[in-house]
Amino acid sequence: MERQSLLQPSAPDESHEEDEDSIFHSQSSVELGALIPDDGDNGKDNSSVQFPMDDLAPDQFDPKYEASTSEFWAYCSWYIGNSSLALCQFAAVAFQTLLKQAAGTAGILRFLGRDRNVNSILLLSNGIAFCVEVVVFITLGSFADFGSWRPNILIFHTLLTVAIGFAWLGVHTPDRWQLAVLLYITGIAAYAVAYTFWTAAAQLDGFRFVSLARNLPVMRRKAEALKAGSISRAEYDRVDSISRSKMYNIPNYIVSPFQVLIMTICTIMLYRLDADESDAQSNWGISVIIAFVSALGLVFALPWFVLEKRRPGQTPPANMNIISAGIWQWGQTASHIWRLKQTLLYLIGFFLMSDSLNTTITVVVTLQVEVMEYDFIKFNYLNMIGWGAQFFGIYTCWHLQRKYNISSKTMWVAVSFCIVILNFWGMIGIWTQKIGYHQAWEFWLFQAWWGLAVSPYYSYCQIM
Repeated sequence: MERQSLLQPSAPDESHEEDEDSIFHSQSSVELGALIPDDGDNGKDNSSVQFPMDDLAPDQFDPKYEASTSEFWAYCSWYIGNSSLALCQFAAVAFQTLLKQAAGTAGILRFLGRDRNVNSILLLSNGIAFCVEVVVFITLGSFADFGSWRPNILIFHTLLTVAIGFAWLGVHTPDRWQLAVLLYITGIAAYAVAYTFWTAAAQLDGFRFVSLARNLPVMRRKAEALKAGSISRAEYDRVDSISRSKMYNIPNYIVSPFQVLIMTICTIMLYRLDADESDAQSNWGISVIIAFVSALGLVFALPWFVLEKRRPGQTPPANMNIISAGIWQWGQTASHIWRLKQTLLYLIGFFLMSDSLNTTITVVVTLQVEVMEYDFIKFNYLNMIGWGAQFFGIYTCWHLQRKYNISSKTMWVAVSFCIVILNFWGMIGIWTQKIGYHQAWEFWLFQAWWGLAVSPYYSYCQIM
């Protein structure tokens, strides 16, 4: 594909000694993007591929798009307030609790034309939410690649999640469990869209799409060095991978102490609301907490809405709009995917592993609420363990990756193995009641293991 750089590259600063820790060192330069060749299983030695300079440089190297320190921390701030705590964790407990109370001693409710138990309704609701996400992403996914709508879609869905959070204030009695179904499904789907388009701001790039990671000053300096011939392509790609790792790992481990702080405040609020006095007080307390955390989500999102440098996306092909360009992109992908067999295998593995992890978490949290006898305060304490352990887990993985130059793929494989251990532990519970997510102590262990060994998966699967 023929491309032309918007700006002429400037001369590299030979005197500057590169340090990955000084990621926000202020210096203008020109970035050289990666042109990805076919996977190496076609018999060709890709290490010898010659990359023309025009192919190395995506179109947009405008200094105004270079990431600043304030923009990076604004990016982190969005995730601090929107880490799924309100609509994916607290709302799940509220939903399950209302279902349990509405079902009574019979434990059965009429849902989708059949009598079902509480756990069945909860799992079906998660499945419906997933289907809604599929439809939305097929429709809106191309807006992350083309045009300049991505920030607006993020803002809209962030505001939607806040509105859904406040709507829970009107749903805290068992007779409104049908409304709880609606709020739970739309909340999960809306958050998934918001999170995905937030993610896209940091990682996605292409011929005409410049990401936050690729506009870090360290990457611009490495681009100059690559053009000058002072570093190899392999070195440039290594720093590019580290930059992407940093864009995900820093927000993910920084968010952890903030979540522990937020949950501490929530626990204090629950005691002030006498949530441990009765079911009605507990239900109301959970709804208040969901609204409170949703409001914090808006507060922490505002810096990103204001400070984000709206980097333009690709221009749709001639005679296409953004939606039709997305459909065309699907066709192009399908017709060329066999040239990228390793990528295809990764996508299949990614889908299976992600589905396994998300299903495991949904089932374990459902069991956790049951075993803990729907005690929301105790649920909060368990979450604190998980988020606190995540801080150490993600930081350790990121530190080891940088220190020993471990590839993102190796990190992803290692973390995926830890997910398999979670699933294996649950499988044992099929044949025995002693372990396998039947005992209270197992959920404390689960939260610690999730935080230390599993939570880095969310970073590395996106980096890959």
